[in-house]
Amino acid sequence: MNRYLGTKTKILPDINKVLVGLQVNAGRVCDVFSGSLAVSLFLKRSGYSVIANDINPLSYAYSQAFLIPNDVPQFDISRLLKEAHPTEIRNAKELAKTLLENQRVLFEKENRHGEFSSWVDYTKRLSSLALVSAFLEGAFKSALQKCRVRSCITDHYTKVGTKSHYKSMRGRRGRRNYFSEKNGRRMDFILSHIRHWWKEGLLSEQGKCVLISILLDGMERCVNINGTYHDFPRQTLEERARRPYRTCFPNYFGLLYAKQKHWAGCKDSLEFIREAPAHDVLYIDPPYNFRQYTAYYHLPNFITRYADIGNLEAYLKNIQFVRGQNMADDFASPFSNKEQFLSSLRQLIVDAKCRFVVMSYFDGANHWNRFLEEDNSLGYHLLGRFFRDENLFERGSFKVVPVQRNNYQSQNGHATKKVTEYLFVGRKTLRKPKFVKEISHVAA
Repeated sequence: MNRYLGTKTKILPDINKVLVGLQVNAGRVCDVFSGSLAVSLFLKRSGYSVIANDINPLSYAYSQAFLIPNDVPQFDISRLLKEAHPTEIRNAKELAKTLLENQRVLFEKENRHGEFSSWVDYTKRLSSLALVSAFLEGAFKSALQKCRVRSCITDHYTKVGTKSHYKSMRGRRGRRNYFSEKNGRRMDFILSHIRHWWKEGLLSEQGKCVLISILLDGMERCVNINGTYHDFPRQTLEERARRPYRTCFPNYFGLLYAKQKHWAGCKDSLEFIREAPAHDVLYIDPPYNFRQYTAYYHLPNFITRYADIGNLEAYLKNIQFVRGQNMADDFASPFSNKEQFLSSLRQLIVDAKCRFVVMSYFDGANHWNRFLEEDNSLGYHLLGRFFRDENLFERGSFKVVPVQRNNYQSQNGHATKKVTEYLFVGRKTLRKPKFVKEISHVAA
């Protein structure tokens, strides 16, 4: 998932340089705010053992699909598609060939670890995944007689839906407009089949999560949103949203050759860190402003949980607001609260069983800065002071690595702005911290 707030895709090589400098070799790294898993999967490809955690179920699904396992899921086609019409099977096989053939260039470029002995080996090992993905993309409503195709997405998240109406806080009325009708119905078809197969015991946890991850990646390319899933164009479908849903075949290269053990969690970071295994490096990329990610990514989270929700009708009766979120899924992170941020950060580090801490910081709009102001240094100085605290970090171990890049900014008509990502690094002290006293000192 690329359309994720704060994704660190652009600075992955810089993160790697910092880890190499710490000389932890192929050690264990805890990515405690793993988000889209961009950093976690990069670390896995780089040979590290990874502990990933995020409160968002979508992150956990990607972990179960690609981080935890070191193999490709295999699907029992004879059972999954037992009821499918022969025409649907023939069409799926043709599309599956295309899906695999489209990977040939990537195979020749990325199979440098020799995870697949040949192109024939690659197509053989991924053939069942390609066939299931092709069936889900192209088959029709009557493909499986025993599978009930529900219309949850179409009804609640498209303008033609019978339950997509909303009334905003300002009293404005309308209908949710996340998808075209065609794409909404395709997503209903896919979700209904994943749910059916899961309930019938025909999918493994890995298989289910791989199919969900493929759906999320394909959805991202045809969804009608303004940046995140918190908002959508009210009246129009953007060009992207007018395109039909297409399968985004997963990139397994670099994820299968290493046999390190990995872990994944789906909890509040402050709770998870207390039970996480010991690790060499704690990597922290927390939210730095008021945005609550469970609200901004409520729809991918719902899709991730779709197969596991017992009573879908009851669940959907409780969706609220213009965006259409079931508020029982909401979570208010203390890191999204300016007054709680530093004390929560301190607690996280105190409870972590680690040697080093590496923290990403972006000097744009956040708790302390406004994006368009000339001086956005307050957050930088506060965190620098935090990392110099000898109750948390060894004296002289603090360093900061600046990474410059261009940032797209659409607010108020501004196009681009030179921004800096900072990587704060410190070696955790072994002394017991003076917790209560030092919180007020650092936050002052």
